[in-house]
Amino acid sequence: MNLTRSISCNAVVIALVILSTVIVIWGTGQVRIDEGPLRSTIGTIDHSIRLLPLRLDAIFVLTGGQTDDGGVPLWVARRLDRAVELQRSQSEPLPPIVCVGGGSGVVPPILTAEKFVMHESTSAAKYLHEKWKVSFSSLLKEWSSYDTEGNAYFALTQHAIPLGWRHIAIVTSEFHMPRSKAVFDWIFGLQGAGAGHGLLHATDPSGVVLRHDPRSQGFWLEYISVSDEGLDAEALKTRVAAEKRRLKRINGLAQRIHTLPQFHHYLFVENRIYNTAKQHIFGKDGANMTTAGGLY
Repeated sequence: MNLTRSISCNAVVIALVILSTVIVIWGTGQVRIDEGPLRSTIGTIDHSIRLLPLRLDAIFVLTGGQTDDGGVPLWVARRLDRAVELQRSQSEPLPPIVCVGGGSGVVPPILTAEKFVMHESTSAAKYLHEKWKVSFSSLLKEWSSYDTEGNAYFALTQHAIPLGWRHIAIVTSEFHMPRSKAVFDWIFGLQGAGAGHGLLHATDPSGVVLRHDPRSQGFWLEYISVSDEGLDAEALKTRVAAEKRRLKRINGLAQRIHTLPQFHHYLFVENRIYNTAKQHIFGKDGANMTTAGGLY
């Protein structure tokens, strides 16, 4: 009797697992496999293969510098290449790739032959179109930002909110990923960030207002990092150390800034890269500019 009951219970469990799998596949329409480490708002997955059951609305690629001739450096090219792989893993219509980044607060901009600024996102878009033939119809850019905080804020307000994007992949380098994830989780989780989804004051079932979680504002963010291989060892060591310092600063800011209006005030009044009171030092005081807003 006990053996029969055990077999019956096991059969029920197996049947439920199979049914759940069928429901997931049927409900999403497809299950895709993507290569490379991928981090999401629900944890870190470092396996070489994972399932992405949700269709992407967009892919944000964070830029990070230019070559003297207006091209993209190795680490940025690697990010862009990964974005193309991810885009082509999707079904039609393909989600747009958004090149995110205007320039640097400490490095002079690259100018075109006509003396106009060539933004980092312009160089990135040019690379994607020329090397990978990415269609202009699935290629967008953001050029207002000069640091990672600006990357997230302007990507949110210029693209994600107006277009109602919910499921977004964010691609950057391994050395840049911890701070990027902290910044995007924070800014996309600000109360009011979900304006495109009518979620201005999202709460959990207990009635407590949710903070610092993109899901509370209707977003599902996937974080995809690319290798730092090939970068100068000493330069990489310096970058990693700087990233740790800036991450600590971001965590402190996130403790006191909880809404989109509060962040707007911080960015345009307190942050030296974007405010008017300190605009005379833009590009002149590198140390203060980097501590004010961070770079890349």
